[in-house]
Amino acid sequence: MDKLTGIESIDNYIGSIGGNKENILGIWETGSFLENISDEFSDRDFIIVWQNSVPNAEIRLKVANNSGFDIHEIKDVASIGQSFDLFFDGKFLFNIGHATKEKKKKWQDTITGEKIPSDIEEILMSISALNSAKIYFQKDNWVDNLKKEVQLTEEFRQKIIDHYKSKTGVDLKLLEKSTSRKDVIQFMHYLEKVLRALQIIYLLENNKPIISSKKFEERFAKVENGEITNLIRKITF
Repeated sequence: MDKLTGIESIDNYIGSIGGNKENILGIWETGSFLENISDEFSDRDFIIVWQNSVPNAEIRLKVANNSGFDIHEIKDVASIGQSFDLFFDGKFLFNIGHATKEKKKKWQDTITGEKIPSDIEEILMSISALNSAKIYFQKDNWVDNLKKEVQLTEEFRQKIIDHYKSKTGVDLKLLEKSTSRKDVIQFMHYLEKVLRALQIIYLLENNKPIISSKKFEERFAKVENGEITNLIRKITF
């Protein structure tokens, strides 16, 4: 069985679902564990990119059960062409995302194409996370090449900024409408959308990595909250 990560439970799991150095292109870890900001509820985020196809959820579930893991979720999401495993091995909670080499093409198409996909936020966070990831394994420098080929250009950054500013302008009007109607649920919904869009705009404009709302609050909100207020003013006035 190939030692792909040096983490015994994960290497055994990968090997048992059929993974090896020939049919896997890359394995890397991202997230709070690497940044030393994790807590008792944090998981360890891994990505496994397969050469051709991801072992199906039925196989992965069987192996996870046989391994004695505390399984939270194991699923395939056909709509985005990815699969996810969330389980506790007795020491760590692992969140493993599986994809194929088509991930590379999707990211490239996002950066160079005209259309902005519905999962643009996830793609931006994934690309940003890759730049600071810990690479455990890569075949023929596949991950290093991926990093070089999916760098965000200034033109693309501006395109996404304009996209989120447009969306935020609409959502601010809907936020005002929900306020006048005293619709608390809709108000909270649009408030969350507006705040998240403003975070992404701020990160893109300042050439910072695209991170989750939780991480944004930990890193930026307390010291740079005034910048978010300025963004609201720019969009609404």
